[in-house]
Amino acid sequence: MEIEIDFSEISNLKELYVMLNEKFNFPDSYDNTPQALIECWSNLRNIDYKMSIILFDKQEILLLKLNFFPINNFLISNHFLVVVQRVNKIYEDKNEIPPIHLIFL
Repeated sequence: MEIEIDFSEISNLKELYVMLNEKFNFPDSYDNTPQALIECWSNLRNIDYKMSIILFDKQEILLLKLNFFPINNFLISNHFLVVVQRVNKIYEDKNEIPPIHLIFL
């Protein structure tokens, strides 16, 4: 599955987390924090938790196409990359294929 994420209108962390919530339709308990994002993305392959409208099986990956990734905004870029790394590590620790792959456009 591919999802395009446009960072051109993102200037702070709150905007980042709100935009990701809009893309993934996280549950009402999602509170715009890195930990909440990690929890939601860590359950992309867990149909029982329904942490997102996007769910898939153990072999599928989520390809995130990143437009205008803010490499000059360390706070936003670091938060985003750390979350992706932690989610992928959770899956690696379970001997599963990491679910999130990134393409920088």
